[in-house]
Amino acid sequence: MTLLRRLFHQVVRRFGLAVAVRDELRRDFQREIAQVRGEVKSVASRLRERPSSDSADGRDVGERLAHELETRVKVLTEPIADIGRKADARGLEAQAAIVALQEQLTRLTRAYAVDAEQLGRLATVARWDVPRIASHVRRAVQEATLQVDPFPHLIIDGLLPQDAFDVLLEAIPPEEFFEGSDPKRRDLKGPDRSILPVASKAIWSSFSRDIIDGVLGPAVAQRFKPIARDFLRLSVGEQFVDEALALPLQTRGLRLMLRRPGWKLAPHLDPRDQFITTLLYLAHRGDPEAYGTQLFRVDRENFVASWANTYYPEAEGLRCELVKTLPFRGNLCLSFLNLGGGAHGAELPADAQPADLRRLAFQFYMGPERDALNALIDRLPAELQVAWTRRVKKGDRERLRKESVGGDQSLEQRGD
Repeated sequence: MTLLRRLFHQVVRRFGLAVAVRDELRRDFQREIAQVRGEVKSVASRLRERPSSDSADGRDVGERLAHELETRVKVLTEPIADIGRKADARGLEAQAAIVALQEQLTRLTRAYAVDAEQLGRLATVARWDVPRIASHVRRAVQEATLQVDPFPHLIIDGLLPQDAFDVLLEAIPPEEFFEGSDPKRRDLKGPDRSILPVASKAIWSSFSRDIIDGVLGPAVAQRFKPIARDFLRLSVGEQFVDEALALPLQTRGLRLMLRRPGWKLAPHLDPRDQFITTLLYLAHRGDPEAYGTQLFRVDRENFVASWANTYYPEAEGLRCELVKTLPFRGNLCLSFLNLGGGAHGAELPADAQPADLRRLAFQFYMGPERDALNALIDRLPAELQVAWTRRVKKGDRERLRKESVGGDQSLEQRGD
């Protein structure tokens, strides 16, 4: 507990404010729960009453969604009500958890409101043909040219069948389901686990499970495996390179990313335990293609990252030369090795046009199961272990940069 918080609680106890705080919190909880339950009742009523082309199936869907909404809201509101009943001065420490629950309630209510207005969109799920999509993705990855300048990467133009990509675009949820206080940088992490409208959740869950985990991830891993040897040899040594290559790779860090003008990410490598990074651009037809991912050559022979978390070469005074900027084109997939050789970044200038420009992309990583990787790292020579275990904080990165180049420009505005 911070000093400020301790002082606050001492004042509360000394002046007898605990009871007043508790009662006010209880009244706030009761008011907010009543408001949420009222909104839920209204949405549930609309779900039950709204026909879908006057079909019995549509009414059944509405009834089922209404029942599910009421059940899930009851599960979420009961813990808040319980906190309200037990609130005292110490209950203030739970405010962060309460706010998180309230945010979930807001998203949940909004998700079902969207469903109530767009029951017809559920028909898009029927157009999501997993076997056909999987076959197309597998072939697209196999036919893509493996490029090595400035470092190994695949550009897969037309990753999905066009009609499937259109369904994926339609299933992107409204921005209010994204998280983040900075409007230039908001994310929706784990769409398969998030509270979303039904159609969005069905499509994105299937995309994550059936296409990413089932096809795309294993396919790109297989394409990169032969060339990964050279980079892993630099990181783990000749003795352990075959063992490192044999580690099964898992998909992780799946997220939808929303970016706006004013956002910048300096040249970097993602955390060392992520061997492969993959992006799918979610642009519509006719969107401007500027400001895609930037690929950089790093001015160091046999370049690999010097620490374990997100690594910025410029922090160590290394020059990064821009080699390629990808077109931000819908259905274009970029997958690259994150083991060294170069760096990647991105920028949406503050004056980018049109003024309402935004960039949406889906990203995931692939890396070994962490316990298995750590067991391997523990057996490496001490001089090789350092880069796998050393973590450098942002303030230290800025200090390193200033010491190396005598500059004061920030490495990144915000990014990872």
